[in-house]
Amino acid sequence: MYPMFGEPYGIPAPSGDGGHGGADPVMLEQIFSPTPPDPYYRAASPIDGAASVIVGIAANQSMREGRSITLMISSRWRN
Repeated sequence: MYPMFGEPYGIPAPSGDGGHGGADPVMLEQIFSPTPPDPYYRAASPIDGAASVIVGIAANQSMREGRSITLMISSRWRN
């Protein structure tokens, strides 16, 4: 962790069995289980995916046109 004000410090990262330090079985469960666990509340919704696409399109437009792009992504989309 690199806090804005203070000294950096380490945070232990959990690992498990399987490929990529245990991430592969977790990823497969997230993809194929009808009700995958989400203990850290990290799951992205289809709205999150759409918002990320919009941001990517705006970033490419910004680079192409050499200007900033203003996005109006409504918080009403969120659950």
